[in-house]
Amino acid sequence: MKLVLLNFFKSRGSSQVKGLGLFIFLIYLSGIPSSSLGSNKYFPGEVSRISSRSDIAPKWVFDKTVKNVDFYHSIVSCNGKNVVLLKFNNRNNRKVRVAWKEAFDTQREKGIEGFLGQKQLELRPGITAQTNCNSIKFKEGIIQSHQVNPTYAADVLKFNYKDISVTKL
Repeated sequence: MKLVLLNFFKSRGSSQVKGLGLFIFLIYLSGIPSSSLGSNKYFPGEVSRISSRSDIAPKWVFDKTVKNVDFYHSIVSCNGKNVVLLKFNNRNNRKVRVAWKEAFDTQREKGIEGFLGQKQLELRPGITAQTNCNSIKFKEGIIQSHQVNPTYAADVLKFNYKDISVTKL
């Protein structure tokens, strides 16, 4: 295959084609998959890597809507550890209080409930989101590995909201 590519590019007369051919040939020899060049695609279940770049937005997963409040989450890597970021969209025209529990799949367990129990948050109309690991907008909006299970550093693979309630204020 390498010989075929080399012969193809040698047969072209233009120096631009030769330069491009050399570039492609060197990439081929280096073993870099062509799908990784210039690609920033995320696949379902893939963890977003945003630990060192604050310009990359998390890939939000829609979970459910309860009384005009949309619940989302994103599993991202922060400094080498998976964390869960939360996002809420209050589509009501007034404040609401949301309450929920959390369930996780980790490298050791499936469907475990977060040991911190039920969480609550008052939401103004509009979107409330924890968008990165570095600046904490609201403490309930980021779930770190030690908050999943205090007995080991959990690698969060899956997240679900449980027992959601929404109360108008």
